[in-house]
Amino acid sequence: MSAIKKLITAQRAGTIAITGALQTSPTNTLDDCAYTIPAELLVEKQCHKAAVCLATLPPEHLLHKLVKASTNKRSKRHKAPLNDIMQIFRLDPKTMEKISVAVCNPLELDTDKTPLCISIANSKEESKEEVRNAKETVKVYTDCHRHLGGG
Repeated sequence: MSAIKKLITAQRAGTIAITGALQTSPTNTLDDCAYTIPAELLVEKQCHKAAVCLATLPPEHLLHKLVKASTNKRSKRHKAPLNDIMQIFRLDPKTMEKISVAVCNPLELDTDKTPLCISIANSKEESKEEVRNAKETVKVYTDCHRHLGGG
């Protein structure tokens, strides 16, 4: 709680600076006038966001088993923040939809047209000519190229 009190103090100083209010102004009023979320609610919001991310991890993820175990039982010894966050928000990973991540190399797609083209010109003039004749809507330019693992 001392960390949240320090955040509240820092946020209060910021809202006083933003609004130009007096030091005796109520903190809630300062937050409203400065359009800021109270610090304790902001911390709770970020913790809930983290808990939802953890609860929606696919079974292949390394943390999935730990998250699943932390929702079922309350640890008496060796409490970890993971146990606390899953117990506070009571999110059940079994009831959450899992979205698998599909990794795909765009150069290996089975389409007639490759979605990207890599071109390295031999000279400055050739590079300028390629730019003039390029039909792509998105172009990425670099000033050099490097090979990973090489010298």
